[in-house]
Order: sequence, then C-alpha cells, then structure tokens
Amino acid sequence: MKTKYVLSLLFSVLSCVFFSTNAYSDGNKLLDFCLTAERYMNSDDIVPKITESVKVGYCYGIVEGVRQATELYQELEGVPKAVKFPDGGIDNDQSVSITVKYLKAHPEKLHLSEFELISSALQDAFPDKSKGNKKTK
Repeated sequence: MKTKYVLSLLFSVLSCVFFSTNAYSDGNKLLDFCLTAERYMNSDDIVPKITESVKVGYCYGIVEGVRQATELYQELEGVPKAVKFPDGGIDNDQSVSITVKYLKAHPEKLHLSEFELISSALQDAFPDKSKGNKKTK
C-alpha cells in the first residue's frame, strides 16, 4: 500500500510537467484521473502502470493542494467561511472520494476549472452553516 503512494507522489511531480496545460485543467480530465486514483485507493493488490500512476499522482496532488488552500483560507480573520471541515480534518483519500462523487453528480459542470470543482465539492460536503455564511455552488 505504501509503495502505491510513494509511486503516486513521485509521478505527481512528473504530472505537473506533462499535464499543466489548459487542455488538462477541466473537470473531464479531473474525473478521469480521480476515477483512476479511486480505483487504486480501494485495492491493495493492484500496482498501477506508469501512465496510471501519473493520473493518480496528479489527482492526489491537485485535490490535496485545493484542500490545503481551503483550510488555510478558513483560518484567515474576517473572511467569509464556505467550508466547515470536521474536527480532525479529512484525509486525501476522503477528499478524492468527495471530489469524484461531486463530479459524477454534476456532469454539466465538467467544463469548469479543477480548482472551482474541487472547491465546490468540499463546500457541498462540508458547508459552513454558521450565522452569516451561505453555501455556494
């Protein structure tokens, strides 16, 4: 299991080089890549091929980046909060699963940017319902 993640992290660096163009920054590619990641996340026996490892690493990298950016934003004073993560936070596997679920439920939004889609998925899963905060999609 650890080997899968080490390979994924290694190839996430490579994926930034290979998949950093606009053609790969929408929800269609994100869904494809994260479905691949989810398939390997749920199986201890399968070792991904190199091309699939790049997809897995890219998905984990972008989802982790948006989740961490969201967590940091939530800590700023005086800004409206859109997401209320559970105590103890969420891990990257859960973040990927939430993202895949959201993308499957909203195929009409797959033309949007990865950042916007992942942010919307997190807002949908963990809306901040405290006074003065409204859920946005």
